[in-house]
Parts: sequence; C-alpha cells; structure tokens
Amino acid sequence: MPVLVESNTVFVGREPELRLLRDHAGRSYTEAPGAVLIGGDAGVGKSRLVGEFVSALPQGSVFVGGCLQLGVDGLSYAPFTAVLRQLLRERGREAFETAAPGGVGEFARLLPELGEVPAQRPENRGILFEQVLRLLNQAAGSGGVTVVLEDLHWADGATRDLLVFLVRNLDLPGVQIVATYRSDDLHRAHPLRRLLPELRRVPGVEALELAPLSRDEAGTQAAAIRGTALTHHEMDELYRRTEGVPLFVESFAASVGDPGGDGHDVPDQFRDLLLEPLHRFDDTALSVLRVASVGAVSGSIEHEMLYHAAGLAERELESALRTLVDANVLRADRTGYRFRHALLRDAVHGELLPGPHARLHMRFAQLIDEYPDSVPLDRRAAEQAHHYNAAQELPSALQAAWWAAVRASDTLAYGEELDMLERVLALWDRVPDARERVQGLSWAEVVSRAAGAAVEAGRPRRALDLADEALATLSEDDRDDHTLMVRACLLRRRGLARAEEACGSGIIDLITALELHPPHMPGYVILVAILARESMVHRGDRRETPGQERLRELERAEGPRAHWRRRPSHSPVPPARRTCARPPTPASPWAGSTWTRGTWRGAVR
Repeated sequence: MPVLVESNTVFVGREPELRLLRDHAGRSYTEAPGAVLIGGDAGVGKSRLVGEFVSALPQGSVFVGGCLQLGVDGLSYAPFTAVLRQLLRERGREAFETAAPGGVGEFARLLPELGEVPAQRPENRGILFEQVLRLLNQAAGSGGVTVVLEDLHWADGATRDLLVFLVRNLDLPGVQIVATYRSDDLHRAHPLRRLLPELRRVPGVEALELAPLSRDEAGTQAAAIRGTALTHHEMDELYRRTEGVPLFVESFAASVGDPGGDGHDVPDQFRDLLLEPLHRFDDTALSVLRVASVGAVSGSIEHEMLYHAAGLAERELESALRTLVDANVLRADRTGYRFRHALLRDAVHGELLPGPHARLHMRFAQLIDEYPDSVPLDRRAAEQAHHYNAAQELPSALQAAWWAAVRASDTLAYGEELDMLERVLALWDRVPDARERVQGLSWAEVVSRAAGAAVEAGRPRRALDLADEALATLSEDDRDDHTLMVRACLLRRRGLARAEEACGSGIIDLITALELHPPHMPGYVILVAILARESMVHRGDRRETPGQERLRELERAEGPRAHWRRRPSHSPVPPARRTCARPPTPASPWAGSTWTRGTWRGAVR
C-alpha cells in the first residue's frame, strides 16, 4: 500500500469512524457493494484512518491508488492505473484476460506492459469502463476487496467519470470503494464539489466528514510523541495552535511550552502546504487576505474593521472577499470572517515584509481607538497590545498590555492575565516611563501580580520563578512599610506556589510573610486567613514539619500580631491571590466601558 501514510505515532480516537468503515466493509462484501467518501481538511488524518482500517483486512484484499496534482488538472486515471498495476502484480495477467475475453487491449491504454493498444473507436471508453468493473468483481471472489482512492480533489475528469460509473454499476457483493478528499480544497467552482451530492444519493454510499481531534485526544497524541504528559497550560497552547489537526499536533508536540520558541512560527513543510492554494488569487484578493491576517489576531475579524483597514472601495472589497470565501480560505459568519485554520492565518501573516507588517499593525492599533465597537469589548485591550507590540510602538504596547491584564483579572481569566503581565515585564526596561503607565506600581509589584496570576492559573513553577526573581531585587535593609508589604506579598505567593508543588513546603514563606507584613497595610488580613487555612491542612496530629515548628513558636510569642490565631474558625477564607496595595486610579484608555472600575479591588485583591 504505497500511497497510505505510515506513522510511528500512536493512533488516537476515531473509534466511531473505524466502526463505520468496518461495518460498511462487512455489508459491501456480503450484501451489496458500496462506497465511503471521506472528507476533511489537510492533515486531519484521512489517510491515517484508512491505513488503520485496511491494516486489519486480509492480505491481498486491499488495492490502493492516489490522484496526482500535475499542472492545472490531475493525471488521467492515475488512481485506477495504480490499482490495476497492483492487481497485475498480485493476480497476474490471467485475471485481466478473464475480465476481457476479447483481448486486453483496452487495459493496455492504462498499462502499456499488457500489449498493443487497439484502434480508436467511439465505444473504446465504454468498453474500458466495463472491463474495469468486471475485473474488480472477479478480484473480489468470495472474500471481497477494498479499493482505496486517495486525494480525489486532484482527480481529473476521466477519473471522476470512471468512479461514477463504478459506483452506479457495481451490483454484485464483494467490492468496497473508499475515497478520500480535502474538503478545504473544494472551492465553489470545484468539479468534485458538484459531484459529491450526486454520489451521496446512490444507495450504499456513505459520507464521512473527519473532524479534528478533541482537546483530550490531541493531548494523548502529543504525550505519546513526547513520552511525557502535557501540563494544563501546554495542552491549552497546543490545542490553540493546532485546533486538533493530527498532522500539526505531531509537529508541535515536542516544541509546545518551549520558552525559546516563536508562538506564531509555522514550520516550512506546513507553510508550503497551507500557502500553495493561494497562488491562484489575484493581487487584490491576496492584499485583502494579508490585511485580514493582521487583524484576525484573536481568530476572527469584523467586516467593518477589515473595510477600514483594507482601504478599498466597498464593491472591490466584497468581490475579493467573495473570492476568498468561495475558495474556502476565509469563512464568513454573521458579522465578520475567520481563517479556515489558525495556522493558515499564521502562514499568511508570516509572509509579510517588515514594512507592511509594521504599518498594518499600527493601523489596526489606531483603528481600535477610532472604531472601538468593531472589536468585542473582551478582546479590545489585548488586541491593541498585540498590534502596538508588533509595530514596535513599545510605550503604547506596554500600557495596552497592562490594561489587558486588568481586564483579564476582572473576568478571572488568570492565564491571559499572566500572559499580559509577562508582556509588560518584557517591555519594562525599554520604556522609560513604564511605572507611570501601570498605575504607579513598581516592577516588583507587577511581578508580584504576575506570580499571583500564575498561582491561580495552575502554574506554580512559574509563580516560584517570578517570586524568586523579584525577591532577589528587594534589599532586606529597606524597612519602610511599603517595601515590607511588597516583600510579604511575594513571600505569600511563593508560599502558595510551594504548597501546590509539594504539600506543606510553603508554610515557612507564609510565616515569614506574616512576620514582615505591617498589620495596618492592605493584604494583612488575607495573609492571616491563608496561613490559618494552611495550618489547618497540616494538623498537629501529623508529624511536625519545620514550618509547623516555627508556626508554634510564633503562636507562643503573644506579640502584637498573635491575634491571627484567634480568628474565628467559621470566618471565610478570602481568595488566595490578591494584590497588597490599592494602586492609583488614572483614567483608563477605555473609560466608561462596563469593565473599567473606578477603584480596583484593593485590599481584597
């Protein structure tokens, strides 16, 4: 089976699809012939599914051929020629002579090794089709055969005609036809797109549209490739990039979570696969597609925003968009457009030259201010941060990333908050007035917020790294109340991260934080509540840890802060992560938005 792909990776999921193919084969072999038409995007696993299915069939019962893309149209009869040549190799010339008692000359049109081609007559084509049908029926015998035709989207007209003839005229049990095609290549004028509905109406023909893997299935596949399980964050990143397409999962499995990798870099072998169908578009359609690749940073772009960014007349823009939608490159929804696949958007965006890249991103950043309703409220700050950063407008990028972090925190989207705060920190040293752009907070306070977001996002290791980095910059000689409060907050968050990494190991940090934190400064009550909770988790009826011993010493101290242990046991424990200080409240870039609050959550955040 030379056409079907071979893979060393584990086969994941697809149980319903495999069951459909096996049941269909049973019916085709014993009751009536039939066909299964398997569609799906490039890389979704069509060939792998078929390979898994035929691997369980008896030896010598599977015949495989694939269409070839040569120039404008495919090579005539390419998949059937491969099937016939395999039959000749495995069954011998006698099988062809039996199927063509008047001579094998018509077969010789496809297999020259069989002999001379007869003179051209009007009925030659019909004779050839009839002889192929008879050959398959005889090859099926009493056991049955499965004929696999790969990549029908590249099939020429003759191949499609022979397929239709066989599907409509095979009438004896024993023959199953399995054909695959890329549904994402079927633009509106594609001949296969018009043919498929006709084939699906034929009795015995079943259609199977192969969907991407689920998030859990993609994680299972990636874990099998890497040899280790993925973290929750790595799973999110992998599925966001690959959308469950197995070919892409296989490629990105090893690099996901790599801090040195480029989150939008598309491997060369996939870039060519994704960009190849775009070469047939005219300059206007390609220009609109490039503009859309810049604006669709969150997956989709509103029509109004694309109209303002493209700078085309409405009629010209709509003509270009119709071309792109008909070609299944963009998909239209009620108010906007999205790329067929996120990696296609990344590939198009990656082809932009530096000048247009910077200009387009700056244009979109400005358009968000000019037409704020063109971007959903929940995406507005994050998208503007992205565009400013890509345009190298660093002060605006830092400020927009900060407000995106505020928005994410208000909606409890801690993973996004961490991402935005990390972007703020990455730009900090390159923006002279960075502190003024983050509501007057210091670098260490921003790091503290990032560590808190990491704890809530389930990334304790990242929280530990952030807290350690910030604590190393704070001198123990600085004893003013604000510095002590910041150090205490960092210790508190490091303690919570350590508690998640190894049970009980964070208590010492929490106790040290309590010793440092001025009681009158914001965050002290929350720290007391967290320490009380942790001390109850590690009860005295278990073996004491060094942290518990220190905790008991503190309990016996009866100092001015010993009141923490008298907190009523029924008092609610506030959420684990809150900032320690109430930052100043300058006007937000989106003042008046429903999510911009006059004050933050201050002492309770």
